[in-house]
Amino acid sequence: MARTQKIFDLAGKPVGKIKLPRVFETPYRPDVIKRAVLASQSHRFQPQGRNPMAGKRTTAESRGVGLGLARVPRLKGPRGALREENLKEGKKARLAFCNSGNSLQGACL
Repeated sequence: MARTQKIFDLAGKPVGKIKLPRVFETPYRPDVIKRAVLASQSHRFQPQGRNPMAGKRTTAESRGVGLGLARVPRLKGPRGALREENLKEGKKARLAFCNSGNSLQGACL
């Protein structure tokens, strides 16, 4: 069943008829139209992505066992451990009001 449509001139009077393509015979589906519009609008959004190397760009390595130190990853060079508070031996506690391990008002814990 082919549908026909009238053709109008600029004055609004019918001039002729045209046969419409079969695509105009499909039923009206607002859910499909909304999905197509949202799909085309989503191309304007800024694409987001996470860096797969995030958190893995450090040169820290563990020194292994047998050194009397915790197996905490340590940076190469003068910086030392990533977490100095977790060292096993040789480091004094870092507390508030302490000056290089010595309390300003007495013995430091």
